[in-house]
Amino acid sequence: MVPLDGSPASEQGLVIGAALARHAAAGLHLVTVKPPVSSVYAHGIAGDGKSAERALREGFRHYLEQQADVVRGGGGVNQVSCVVLDGLASRALAEYARTHEVDLIVMTTHGWGGLKRLWLGSVADELMRRLPCPMILMHPASAPAAIGFHRILVALESTESPGAILDAALELADPVAGTHYTLLHVIEPQVPLLLRLAGIPARTANTWVREAADAAGGRLEHLAQRLRRLGIVADARVLIGRGTGEQIVTFARRAKCDLIAVGTRGAHGVERTIFGSVADKVMRGATQMVLVVPVGPEAPPQSGARREVAALADSGRTP
Repeated sequence: MVPLDGSPASEQGLVIGAALARHAAAGLHLVTVKPPVSSVYAHGIAGDGKSAERALREGFRHYLEQQADVVRGGGGVNQVSCVVLDGLASRALAEYARTHEVDLIVMTTHGWGGLKRLWLGSVADELMRRLPCPMILMHPASAPAAIGFHRILVALESTESPGAILDAALELADPVAGTHYTLLHVIEPQVPLLLRLAGIPARTANTWVREAADAAGGRLEHLAQRLRRLGIVADARVLIGRGTGEQIVTFARRAKCDLIAVGTRGAHGVERTIFGSVADKVMRGATQMVLVVPVGPEAPPQSGARREVAALADSGRTP
């Protein structure tokens, strides 16, 4: 599914979405959300609310059909659907994706068109809290991003249960050139002030960090070895430093990754305000595309050809 708001920036997401649909022999849903028509705005369009509503909907439908014709002209996509939704954009998109069992959402992080900002920017952030499936977020660029992911960074919050994020990332492997996967875990050391208040010696804390890093590194390397036995190029890295999101972004830039895969638990309200979200920080700081994957008890079940690999990773079994 590719949400579009009429801006050239949003249409860059269509380039990636169409390419991935061709690769997966999948259908493509082009979706936009019609804003409410106020009486003043309605009068400016067609003189009364009902006719303005029809005109606005027909305009959006015509726009989507134009974009669909471009995709159909490129061939290779099984089916292209065009849908104009109503309501709060993030909620309407999430509900549509859930109802139609969408496997992946592709969208730019913000779109600008005409004299005012369109809805795509705030929607990307809000949609992360409602994700029914993985979502690729990309920053608008002057030219469409290259198709094909040669190096993917899989940022794992936990080294013990990487299945959902790894499953989604493996679906994006380049079938021709192959894709190099780096499994990354960041360990944040304790804040010195908190250690002093808790009466914990700095030496004890440093020992804990080293032991945690060694244990995480062992688990990730074990997983990377399993992937390599399945013919997947993979390595493992553990970083120690404050600011998990910033550490991920910096590593991805230095390693010249094409895409970062990260999980989100869809935190809301006070929890999100106080602790923030690693996915948020990665999305805002990365120049690469970001694959955001819902994890936790409310995450959707895994699907796709790589499900067995992810299950294997979680189970600890040897291939």
